[in-house]
Amino acid sequence: MSSMTISVLLVEDNPIHARLLQGLLSDRSDPAFAVEAVDHLAAGIQRLSTGSFDAVLLDLVLPDSQEMATFERVKEAVPDMPVLVLTGFDDEGLAEEAVAAGAREYLVKTQIDGESLARSLQAAISK
Repeated sequence: MSSMTISVLLVEDNPIHARLLQGLLSDRSDPAFAVEAVDHLAAGIQRLSTGSFDAVLLDLVLPDSQEMATFERVKEAVPDMPVLVLTGFDDEGLAEEAVAAGAREYLVKTQIDGESLARSLQAAISK
């Protein structure tokens, strides 16, 4: 994947987490990451229908959608796109359920670093 740009849609309603994740990926260069963030599922689904993304980073608890319904709506909109679920410690069971339903992986927000996030996205895309 060298010298290419991976396009990621980040669906996260917490502005602090969104900025953190964008910052972690903006420091990467091989490959580079282009991250677009939205804070509601409806906006994310609209962007997925009009944009060209390689993967989705998805918070399952959003203002306009909750839990597995969030993941199911994204998979219905883009069934072949890799989805990586973002979760907190208190929601790991829900994240595991999403992985069992087809998410590529889940990442605990408080344990993410730039290297592991980039590797997870690259692995999800290459599968």
